[in-house]
Amino acid sequence: WLFVTQLLVKKIEDAVREKYANTKRLNHILGVARLAKELAIKFGLDSLKAYIAGLLHDYYKYEPISEMLELINDKAVEEKFKNAPQIYHAYASSVAAQKFFNIKDEEILSAIKYHVYGRVDMTLFEKILVISDFAEDSREYPRCKEVRKILDEGNFDLAMYLCIKYTILDVINKGGIPMEEQYLILKQLEERV
Repeated sequence: WLFVTQLLVKKIEDAVREKYANTKRLNHILGVARLAKELAIKFGLDSLKAYIAGLLHDYYKYEPISEMLELINDKAVEEKFKNAPQIYHAYASSVAAQKFFNIKDEEILSAIKYHVYGRVDMTLFEKILVISDFAEDSREYPRCKEVRKILDEGNFDLAMYLCIKYTILDVINKGGIPMEEQYLILKQLEERV
């Protein structure tokens, strides 16, 4: 199993490096994978699965929306995010993980699918990918640095809460309207802080 997994990881790493060669996105993807792996180890979760989820979380980030929707092939998802099409890449990346890399592990697939802002009743594994995407080392935004500092100090719950709060504020600052679900997630996380 370990040998097969290592071969799969190498295949995914090579595909991601080729797809995003000489781009800032590659540094981000590798940073997310590293941080997800570190956090999984810290919390006693499967670090290889976290690493794979990190590598594939943005696999369909820059494909045309029409191609993403064709891959997703789910009218409910299309409708839900029609005013937030930046979310499509997460769902498409999850489907791509299944289709192109034969990933069947639901923990990996759901973490990829919900990595942009999470979901209500997130698992710890899903939270790890959300926060890794927001706070990995190549992110230079002040809010990302703040969340990373809190995470480094060991306050995962506060870091996660701020991650979702700042994601909502970013949507508002860009003139968008946050999803109602984002506020429900924030409320859930607030109870843990």
